[in-house]
Amino acid sequence: MRIRSKAARVLMVLFFFVMIFCVLSENQVLAQKAGVLSFEGRLHSRYLDLAGNKLVVILLDLGRLDLVKPREMDRILQDFGIRYYRDLQAEEVKMIGERAGIDLLFAGFIENLEVYWDSNQRRYKAEVEITVRIYNTISGGVIRIINQRGSASHGNREDAQFQALENCFSSNFIRQLREEFLLTSTIKEIENDEIYFFGGRDLGVKIGSRYQILQKVAGTTQYKQIGLLEVISVENDFSRGKVLYAREPLQHDYLLEEMVSKSRFKLNLGYSNMPFKMDGSSGRLNIPGIRVGNEVPFSHSSKVLLEFAGGGGAFIFDIGGVHVREFPITPGSFYGTLGGSAGFSMGMVEGCGEVLGSAGIFGELLAGVKYYPRQEHGMTFSLEGVGRLATPLTRWQDINEGNVSPCGPNLRTSGLGIRISVGLGF
Repeated sequence: MRIRSKAARVLMVLFFFVMIFCVLSENQVLAQKAGVLSFEGRLHSRYLDLAGNKLVVILLDLGRLDLVKPREMDRILQDFGIRYYRDLQAEEVKMIGERAGIDLLFAGFIENLEVYWDSNQRRYKAEVEITVRIYNTISGGVIRIINQRGSASHGNREDAQFQALENCFSSNFIRQLREEFLLTSTIKEIENDEIYFFGGRDLGVKIGSRYQILQKVAGTTQYKQIGLLEVISVENDFSRGKVLYAREPLQHDYLLEEMVSKSRFKLNLGYSNMPFKMDGSSGRLNIPGIRVGNEVPFSHSSKVLLEFAGGGGAFIFDIGGVHVREFPITPGSFYGTLGGSAGFSMGMVEGCGEVLGSAGIFGELLAGVKYYPRQEHGMTFSLEGVGRLATPLTRWQDINEGNVSPCGPNLRTSGLGIRISVGLGF
């Protein structure tokens, strides 16, 4: 009986590991294997090597591909007698792919590299254009072409050329690569508002990345977004994310698709009503303004602010920076906000027949609410209470002559007010 019992236990353990292996092999997202050719162009090899190395570093950092590097790929091209690969034919791509055992092939070209002397700035200016073609080695066809231009200026001719070439591999180049190799994954486990999904360090998943939660549209092959997830921890082959919002109860058959960027450019058009005092009289300022900068929906934003107002014969102009953090009230829709702003405040008045100017600094504490009508898409609406502390504008100077004038008023803009704004995302 003991022998049978031990044998049964061994069989059960083996069965368990086989089942785990089958599940992982079915759901695990595997990295594609890719080959990177040396850059081609009628230039010195140091420029070609720089471009090739930049591309390899970016692809390695992307973490989605298992790379066969240029030197190994060059040996394969030599075996086939291929010296130039600007216009690879489909059969050649298939042949290279089969020999190298790769799924994708990257071929880069420096189209032109020009440099000239700018006599006005007394510096060299360089301009360059690169093209990177991505081939599918199964079909032999091109799946994407990325064209980038770069420019730079420098006192040294060669340094200007190198910097222009490096500028081709900008954030826009990286964004286009990420668009081509977006991660999709299936859900491994759901625990309240957290999701475990397949894919981790092995595929370049990073903490802070965001994924759309997709639901299949009934009767079609299409998917619609019903939620958003942010990665909070990463293991070797799986990750854990916190659900920022979900319009439907979560299910295991939903898909996750990586977002290229979690931040977006945001323009806010605002209106503030704030107090002011000038030489004993007081009133309220109606202040239109704009904020421009980056926003991570449901998390935080950092912007440059510009505001201007006129009152009591004075014109006031503020320029500064603002940072605001968001806290969920109704996830995906309503958020509480808390932040602050600081910068320079400038005023202009007429006195003694002259135009006078004065400057100071200001700081603001901001607390309010924010509404997303369409989650992270489209417009937002904000209402904030503002507590402002600003240095009084008392020292006035003639703008034309620069002389201190005795005619300027005592202007104060500290106090409590409100601000409403509409945000436009791009």
